[in-house]
Amino acid sequence: SAGGIVPEQGRLRIKTASGRRQVFELLPDGAPPAFARGLQSVQESFAAVVELGDAESESIAVRVQPRPAVAGVECRQNFPAYTKLPPQRRALGDLKILAGSTLALKVRTNSAVKAGEIRLLGPERDKVVKTAPLAPEAKDGRLLAGAIEIPAQGVSGMTIQLIDAENWVGMGVKDKG
Repeated sequence: SAGGIVPEQGRLRIKTASGRRQVFELLPDGAPPAFARGLQSVQESFAAVVELGDAESESIAVRVQPRPAVAGVECRQNFPAYTKLPPQRRALGDLKILAGSTLALKVRTNSAVKAGEIRLLGPERDKVVKTAPLAPEAKDGRLLAGAIEIPAQGVSGMTIQLIDAENWVGMGVKDKG
């Protein structure tokens, strides 16, 4: 937010952790005297300085942290009791599962997470039809486990949502069908 004589635009100067320098235009955002600028696909931490007219901010440190992501998934199908079949390990590409079965997952992540969720998706792919929690199973927070019962119909895919200690959310579609 600017005070005094408000310029028509400003500049955002950044210097990345690797030393690369960039300058971005800052444009008015909503009612004056506010200015804003979004940065897309930021890959590394940086320091930023805002310039408005003849004023300059202190350097602002911005830490970039990757969102949590799935590094690997182990799937096991536990069949309904009436089938008298033993549990069976399944590949992610082969998750056509008998209704009433329970799909047990062990999820390895790229970084420590505090929680996760298995989400079964409906035919629209953006509608969640059923969820089940994933709980940390290792002290380092990089392994989670959980299970979800497979309904008779209405499931076309699955996603896994991860939440790290700073409440960043990561998601990945793991299968369809």
